[in-house]
Amino acid sequence: MEFSVFLQLIPILTLVMYFFYMTYYYAVPMFILKILLFYGHIRYRGSFITFRGGKITVECQKDGKLTVYERPLDVDPSSRFLAMNVCSEFRTMLRDIRKGNVAAVEPET
Repeated sequence: MEFSVFLQLIPILTLVMYFFYMTYYYAVPMFILKILLFYGHIRYRGSFITFRGGKITVECQKDGKLTVYERPLDVDPSSRFLAMNVCSEFRTMLRDIRKGNVAAVEPET
């Protein structure tokens, strides 16, 4: 094989590596987060879940009363680990709500 064939493989291999990078850091965590959101909405009917302002907020009806749970995110929004961190914190938050380990905050009016 000629040397020019090897030079043509460099961009192709670079694109393949970039594809795996994007899949690992963005696509997989966002897919898992989508599944967790679906689970949260099914488990807690009528709940309102938001990811804004550097925190996760879950508003749900518990014992006929509006209960608000918040958890801050400790990662920079421009970080590549944002999707992984949000997924991890949301999973922990759902677990704590289910077990009753998290304290509710007063809803803003």
